Parts: sequence; C-alpha cells; structure tokens
Amino acid sequence: MGNYLGRVRLSVSSDESTSVERQREHIKAWAKLHGHTIIGWAEDVDVSGKVSPFDAPNFGDWLQNRWPEFDGIVAWKLDRLARNTFGLNDLFRWAHEHDKTVVSITESIDLSTPIGRAIAGFLAALAEMELENIRARVTDSHRHLRSAGRFAGGTVPYGFRVAKNGNGCTLDADTATADVVRRAVAEVLDGTPLAHICRQFEAEQIPAPRGGQRWSQSALRSILRSRTLLGEFRRGNLGPDGKAIKVGAELIDLPTFQRVQAVLDGNRGVGVRRDASALSGLVKCGDCGESLWFDTKRNGQGKVYYYYRPNKKCEHSVSMQAEFLEQLAEAVLLAEYGDTELTQRQWVAGEDNATALADAVRRATALAERLGVVTSPTMQRVLGRQLDAVTQEIETLEAMPQVDGHWEQVGTGETWGHAWQRADKDERRNMLRNAGIEFHVTGGPDGARTVVIPARP
Repeated sequence: MGNYLGRVRLSVSSDESTSVERQREHIKAWAKLHGHTIIGWAEDVDVSGKVSPFDAPNFGDWLQNRWPEFDGIVAWKLDRLARNTFGLNDLFRWAHEHDKTVVSITESIDLSTPIGRAIAGFLAALAEMELENIRARVTDSHRHLRSAGRFAGGTVPYGFRVAKNGNGCTLDADTATADVVRRAVAEVLDGTPLAHICRQFEAEQIPAPRGGQRWSQSALRSILRSRTLLGEFRRGNLGPDGKAIKVGAELIDLPTFQRVQAVLDGNRGVGVRRDASALSGLVKCGDCGESLWFDTKRNGQGKVYYYYRPNKKCEHSVSMQAEFLEQLAEAVLLAEYGDTELTQRQWVAGEDNATALADAVRRATALAERLGVVTSPTMQRVLGRQLDAVTQEIETLEAMPQVDGHWEQVGTGETWGHAWQRADKDERRNMLRNAGIEFHVTGGPDGARTVVIPARP
C-alpha cells in the first residue's frame, strides 16, 4: 500500500464535466479500492493543459519541493497531468528518476509496468494532436471574425467597450474613457507635455487604463500611438481591397491621428521627472555642452536643497543652486525676449491625398512583407490581389497634387514677458522647448557663474 498525491487540474473553473469535485471523487474511490492513501492534493484551477507540470503553481511545488512525501501520483485522466508529449515525457522521466509511480484512472495506466508506459506515450501523442486541432480552430475562428469586422476577443482597448449585436461583437466607443482619450489628443495637439496631462488626470482622479489613479507617460503614449483609435483592432488585418478592416468606431479621424503621431515623433526621447523644474533638460555646460541635471540634496538637519549639477561626463565647475540658476535664466530670457512676440508650433494640414497616400504606403509595405514569408499558394493569391489593389490606389494618389502636412511657427499675439509671468513651471518648460531655447552655464574665478542663451540655429 502506498502514499499517493492526487492531481487535479481544471482549465476553466465553470467546467462541470471535469469539475474539481468530480476529479477528487474518482481519485478517492480508486485509492479506497486499492488500499492506498491520498496524502495531499496538487490542485490547479484555471491552468491550461499546455502548461508544463513543473510550471503549474501547486503541482510544480509538489514535484520540486515536496516529492519525498509521496510514492506516486494519481489523476482521473491523463490530460489532467499534461496535454502534450513533451510535458508528459518530462513527467514520466522525472517519475523514473525519483522512483515514483504515475497512475491515470480512466485510461487504466500504471507507469510501473512497461505496457502502461507504452500506452501513456501513445495517448499523450493523441492529446497533443487534440490540442493542436483546438488551436487551429480558435485561430481560424478569430481570423474569420476579424475579416468580417467583428471583435474576436482579447483585451478591450482603452476608450472602447464590447457591443453585442445579432452578428456577434464589435467595439464601440465607451462614453467615459473615449472622452478621456479625445481630451488627451486635444492636449497633445495644443502642445501640452504628456507628463503634465498625466498629472492633470491624476489630480482629477480619472482611473488609469490598468486601474488605480497613477497615470504613466508610457501608458498614455501607447494609447495615443495605437491604431485602435481608428477602429483597427489588429494591425495588418486587411480586406480584399487592401484597406484596414474596421472592428470598432473611430475615436479620431486619420488626419488627426497622423498629427498626433507627428507631435509624438517630435518629442521622441523627451521625458521629464514628476518633480522636474522649469529648466529640466534645458541647461548645459557652456564649455563642453553636457547637460546639467536637476537634483536634490538633504543636509544633516533634514533640509532639502535643490540644485543643478553636471553629469559624470562633465569635468567643469558649473553646479548651481536651482533657485539662483532659475532667477538668472529668467532675467537673461526676459532681457533678450521679454518684448518679443511668443510663437507656437501649429500644424498645417496637407492635401487629403497626402494623408491617404501615407496610409496606403503603410498598408502596401505590410502586405509586401507578409507576401514574402507565406508559403501557402492560396494565401499568396489573396495577398497578391490585396497588394495589387493597394498599388493601384497608390498610383492614383501619386497622380494627384500632393502637399505634405508640416509644422509652422505662428504668432500668439502675446509677448514672452506676459506669457512667462502667467505660466506654471510645466508651461514654461514647454515654451522654452518649443522655441528651441536652452541655457549655457560657465564657471569663473571665485565660484562665479555666467548664464547665457546661445544663438539658436
């Protein structure tokens, strides 16, 4: 008589036909019939059969850390142990090395016998074939749903909700979160930094995309970069005409989307800390051109000092207390530009065909890449027809007059001095960055510092 570990696994907790209770009942009955003792249960719920036995949360712990406590493993069915040849073979090898028995009740398999091991290997191969067939059916179903303009499941993009209708599900704009997305788009086009938008959302207690109140710049940028804003859920899903298949409502139109991308491209690599100053990223050493970092220092009494210091590549004495540097920089700025009209970047839209052409070229490139890797003759014909349609579309657009969209500096009717006085630190930093203004600090005798604005290109 031996001590056995009962193995229970369930992919979906609501599956009544293979419920945890039913599996336990079968295992207990088997143990009672053969005079064995069930010393514990390796129970994993909502764990797929393709997960290795050694990676399953509870079963893996028993196999790796508690194996001396039992003589064998018993499961109701073989696929409760694993559903692919590799997983079962790994388990069988482990059992042989640790002198354990593995029993599958339904298939009457006992690995302590040669015929039991042979049958187990054969059934494992069948189980793997079944899993591959399931994957193929699911993949084909998702492809069909997307080609029909229906939502195939998965994570619902921020700004949308699943809408059910007689033909399945589509994505519809979620009133609350879609308004948040459109507001972020408007703020970006107005020149507001992502960090400032995130702080505004947090101050208003707008829930973040993944829950909680903390908005990150990377999460917001990801939302604004995603073509789901155009109703496209999966990039590369194209219809027979080579155009993207829509599975949801548009939150913004294509010209607006491309304007947002132009702004984000222009700000690539520009990021600021949450406690950044008005001059963060805009102060450099006048001798070597290396950036000065905004930093803090605490003395023995706990008082915090704010200052700018050179990075490790700079060997010059240009550190300054933040308050003094910002006062000097402000005086230099207003002396040079105070009475000058403030300008701001404004997007000048190109002809409609320029936007359409850029989108058509993107689709043609994606189709050409896919056509170069597929081996199925059927898929080659489908992709070839799509590429022909897009190529014809590109030729038509190229024959039309084309004017690319671009940025221009336009006057605001307000002087630098007036705008500077009313702006907060984030707005001031944005004003300087948009104008291409930075400050150079050089050291002099007796610790003197000089702050200048170098000539702009």
